[in-house]
Amino acid sequence: TGDAPSNDDPLGAYPFVVQSSASGETVLVVQDYAFGKYLGSLHVTFDSDGKVTNYSGNPILLDASVPKDDKMERVVQSLVPEIRAIESQPVGSSHVFLEGDFHVCRVQECNLGNLVTDAMLEQNLRHSDSRYWSDVSIAMMNSGGIRSSIDKGSITVGDAIKVHPFRDTVDIVELRGATVLKILEHGASMWSDQLDRLFGGFMQVAGMRIVYDMTQAKGSRVVDVQMMCSKCDIPQFEPLNEKEVYQIVMNNYLSNGGHGYTMIPEEAVGRHLVEKGDFDTLLDHIEQKSPLVQGLEGRIRFIQDIMADSLFSTLAQNNYFQQCGDESQNFTANSITGTATDSYNGTATDLSYGTATALANTGGSPGSAVGPIASWTLRVLALLTIALLIHRY
Repeated sequence: TGDAPSNDDPLGAYPFVVQSSASGETVLVVQDYAFGKYLGSLHVTFDSDGKVTNYSGNPILLDASVPKDDKMERVVQSLVPEIRAIESQPVGSSHVFLEGDFHVCRVQECNLGNLVTDAMLEQNLRHSDSRYWSDVSIAMMNSGGIRSSIDKGSITVGDAIKVHPFRDTVDIVELRGATVLKILEHGASMWSDQLDRLFGGFMQVAGMRIVYDMTQAKGSRVVDVQMMCSKCDIPQFEPLNEKEVYQIVMNNYLSNGGHGYTMIPEEAVGRHLVEKGDFDTLLDHIEQKSPLVQGLEGRIRFIQDIMADSLFSTLAQNNYFQQCGDESQNFTANSITGTATDSYNGTATDLSYGTATALANTGGSPGSAVGPIASWTLRVLALLTIALLIHRY
């Protein structure tokens, strides 16, 4: 209630009011962000039965106007040198920026998500007693467990702490393929690319390849899942088998059912604690693999992007982009048989859009390098490509 305490854009009301479906009682839920930036202030009046009758409150911004407690300040300052010395210790380096921003990792594959899940698998690989190449080939990490990015260059202990500040333990959970599918469908059902609805339970993975179609109804958004085999001599991806039991490494927040993944503890066939936690696992991986060159590997894809890439590949293989030449940026498709009358002033990033619109107009003239594909087919492909590009960008 009241005015916002700062220029931060709040993601919800304070307090957030929930009406209990069982009793009809008013339940107040509050959170005052993180990092000690705000102090929660909530005033509640209860009746004789303990039910909320009135409430008010607002977070207090702990800016320079709030006086420090001298005694606590002395305690903090006495600890700062030791903490800074630990935080500044170098543990490795990276040649690339490691993207951990929640705007990215909670929506799609991110390279820091790849790094932390690879680290979890690598830790188990060093201690595996399997007669195959590994007894665990799959890892899952909730994107909400990745709290910071890492700049390219030297990496310190403090950088790793910022990524994994919660010090979760790491568990190996045995799950049937049907449960894995439920996990992915739950994450997809909660997925959103809207800033105020980003889902911290969106999974970053290792040893998996997932294709989503977020335009479908909830419960039907997982298009394809490929799992890295463990009971094999040569690691390779295989289709998800709903009856097979997979050993999956994840943090204890997930294995306990966090983010609504209640199917994990409820349907787990087995569960084992790994020797080290997520922070120590990441630290070991950085030390042993530096300098890091972690990229995106297509572990998480969306059907619209795959279709657009496939259409572009088909057109390119038939030399149709070359036919359009430099004029590709100067066409606008008015209709499937229309002429180019307007100028498309796109940037270099939008060149593919301009090329596609040019294809839609020219349609493949007699004697052009269209090859065996009919010009009308190419026109349709071009228009479909435009539609997919509009959806993508």
